[in-house]
Amino acid sequence: MDNNFTEFLLSSTDFSNHKKWKWLQEQTLSFIEDRQYFYILLENLSKFKKINSIECKSIVEKINPTDYEAFILALHELTCDPTSNRNGWFIGEKVRVYQFFVEILFHINAPNKYNILIKIVEKCFKKIPLVGPTSRQLGDKILGIFENSHSIEGLGALLKLKQRNKYPIFLERLNLSIKYASNFLKLNPDDIEDYFVADYGIESGILEQSFGDYQSIVKINDYDDVEIIWAKLGNSLKGEPSAIKKDFGNQLKIWKSTISDIKKELSGQRVRIDNFYKRRKSWNYEVWEKHFLNHQLLRFIIRKLIWRFEHDGKIINGYYSNNQFIDYQGQVISNIENTNVSLWHPSLSSTEEVEAWRNFMLSNEIKQPIKQAFREVYLVTGAEINTSTFSNRFVGHVLRHLKFIALAQQRLWEYSHGNIYSTRVNPWIDYPDFNIKCTFDVDADSDFVTTGPIHFRDTKHNVALRMEDIPTLLFSESMRDVDLFVGVCSIGAEEQWENQRFREYWIGYSTSDLSETAQTRRSVIESLVSKLKIKDRCEVTNRYLKVTGKKRIYKIHFGSGNIMMEPNDQYLCIIPDPRPIKDKLFLPFDGDNMLSIIISKALLLADDDKIKDPIILNQINR
Repeated sequence: MDNNFTEFLLSSTDFSNHKKWKWLQEQTLSFIEDRQYFYILLENLSKFKKINSIECKSIVEKINPTDYEAFILALHELTCDPTSNRNGWFIGEKVRVYQFFVEILFHINAPNKYNILIKIVEKCFKKIPLVGPTSRQLGDKILGIFENSHSIEGLGALLKLKQRNKYPIFLERLNLSIKYASNFLKLNPDDIEDYFVADYGIESGILEQSFGDYQSIVKINDYDDVEIIWAKLGNSLKGEPSAIKKDFGNQLKIWKSTISDIKKELSGQRVRIDNFYKRRKSWNYEVWEKHFLNHQLLRFIIRKLIWRFEHDGKIINGYYSNNQFIDYQGQVISNIENTNVSLWHPSLSSTEEVEAWRNFMLSNEIKQPIKQAFREVYLVTGAEINTSTFSNRFVGHVLRHLKFIALAQQRLWEYSHGNIYSTRVNPWIDYPDFNIKCTFDVDADSDFVTTGPIHFRDTKHNVALRMEDIPTLLFSESMRDVDLFVGVCSIGAEEQWENQRFREYWIGYSTSDLSETAQTRRSVIESLVSKLKIKDRCEVTNRYLKVTGKKRIYKIHFGSGNIMMEPNDQYLCIIPDPRPIKDKLFLPFDGDNMLSIIISKALLLADDDKIKDPIILNQINR
C-alpha cells in the first residue's frame, strides 16, 4: 500500500465515528470483510461524487456482489415498508448516502444490478399526493446512471420503466434519458424493446436455483401463472424450508427478487403488446419467430394470440397450436416463412371470421393475455359522418376525475390534473406512425369530469380530419379507449349515489343503451350462461341479464352492472364481492371486472332464498 493511500485511509473517519452516522454504523455490512474500507469508499464518494480513483476502484473490488445486492434489496424493502420511517431515506444526509450506494452497485460485478436499480427508481418516482415524487433527487441519479452507461442494458432498463409508470413528471424526465441513450447508441428504441427482452435464463418454462441440498424451481405454466416449487435432493417439499433463510439469506433475497421481476416482466409485456395496435408494428417472419414466438418468456404471451401473415397482397390469420399455425377453421397454415407478421385486429376481418375466432377461443377454453378475439370494434356512424370533424358518441358522461387520470395515463394518453401553476389541457394521444393526434374534450373540476366531443387532427399538415378519413383500426382503438374511460370511471357504475348532483345521470346510466364494450360483455355472457348451474333461471335480453330467483326477478344491466327488481324496477344495491367466482368458470380474457361482477351477482340472486345479509334482504323484501 503506497503512502498516499495510507494517508487517505487515516483521514477518512467521519462515517465510522460521527454520531450522525450511527444508523450506518449499526448496519450489517457482510459484503465486505473490513467495514472501514466501506466507510473510506463513502467518504471518497462524498468528495468526488463518482468512482473514478484508483483507491475507490480497489475497494469496490473487495465487495462481494451477491451480499451487496442483498444489502441494497433489504434497504429498498425498508423504504417500502409503511410501518417504518421510510421517508428518512429520501431526505438530507441519508439520500446522499443512498446515491452513493446505488453508484457502488452499478460499478460492482452484480448480475442483477439493473433490475434492482429499476425497483429503486420506481419507488423514487412514486407520486405522493400534494407533494410530488418520493425522491426526484435519487430517481434522477439512477436515470443518469442508465443513460450514461452507454449500454443496451441501460437503454433497456429505461424502456422497461416506461411500461411501468405513467406519472407525467417521471415520463418527461424518462423520455429525455431514452432520447439521449438511444442517440448515443445509434439504436431505435423499438428495436431494443422488441429484440432485447430479458429471458432470465428460463428454458422451456423452467428456472432453477440451488441452495445447498435444496432446489427452488420457477415453473411458468401460463402468462399469469408462475409456480414456485421447493425440493430437497429431488424430492418435492410442501413449501420453503426454514433452513434456507438462515443459511442462504442473501441468495434467497436475490432469488425472490428475480421471481418478482419475472412476474412484472410478463405483466409489462402484456401491456406493451396490447399497445402494438397504436403503432405500425410488423416484422419479417424470421425475426418475429426468433424474438417473439420462440422467446423463452414472451412465448407464453405470443402463442395465445392471433397473428396476421401477409405476402404479396395475400393475408391469412393464424393461431399457434401443437407446433404449427392453424386458421379459425382448424386448418394448418403452410408456407408462412416469407411473410410479414403483425398482430391481428378484429376490425381488419369480416364479421364472420371474428365470430369464428371467438367461438374457437370459447370452445377450446383459451384465455388470451390481452383482449383480442373479443376486442370491441368501433366503426364510424352516420351521425359522425354528419358532424364530420368530431364525434359526440361519448358526450355527457360524468367520470371520477382522479380515476380517469390514472386510466388515461395507463392507456398512453397525455393528461394531468393541473394545479395553480399549470393550465389543464384536454386529454390527448399522439399516433406518430400515422401523423394523427386524437383529443378528448372534457370539462373538469377537482372531483369530476364531464365528457365532450372527440376529434382528430393531421399533425403533419395541422388540419382537422373527417371521421371517415381516419384509419379504421386507429379510429376503433381511440374510441375503445374512451369507452373504457367511461365504463371504468363513470359514476353511473357505482353501487350507490346519494348526492343530488348528477343524480339524474346516475339513474339513467343503469338503463342506458349498451356501448360496444357492454355489447361484447353481453355476447360473452350469452355464451357462458349455458355453463352455469343456474342456466335455467337466466335469460339474456337486449340490455340485461334477467335472473329469476325464488323471491323476485332481477335485471342486471350489462353496462353498469346495476340491478333492477321486477315488477316495479326497484333498485337493488349489492356491493360486489372481491373474491373470485366460486364456480370455476372459464372467462376468455382478463381485464373486464364488470364481467365477473355480473356473473357473481347472478349466482347470488338465483338463490335469493339463501341470502342472509340483512341489508340485501331488506331491499328484496321491501
